Amino acid sequence: MWIAAASGGEHPLESVYTEDDQGERRLLAEGYAFERCVTTAGADGAHTWNERVLVVRFGTLPPGPAGRAGKNACSGPRRGC
Repeated sequence: MWIAAASGGEHPLESVYTEDDQGERRLLAEGYAFERCVTTAGADGAHTWNERVLVVRFGTLPPGPAGRAGKNACSGPRRGC
C-alpha cells in the first residue's frame, strides 16, 4: 500500500541527489515520509507512540562509497546494525 501510494502519485516524492568528483549531480533516490500512531498492549497496560515511516525507492547506486554502503546495508531490523 505504501509503495502503491508513491507509484500512484498519492504522495509527492522528494528527490535525493549525490554529487561526483566533477560536480555532476545524479539522482540517488526518491521517497516520502509520514507518521502513524501505533498502540500495543503490554503487561503493564497499553503503550502508544508516533512512528515515522520512510518510503524510499532507488535505482542503481553510483560506484564508490555510496554504492558500497547500499550493498552492505542491513536488509532488516537487527541489533547493532
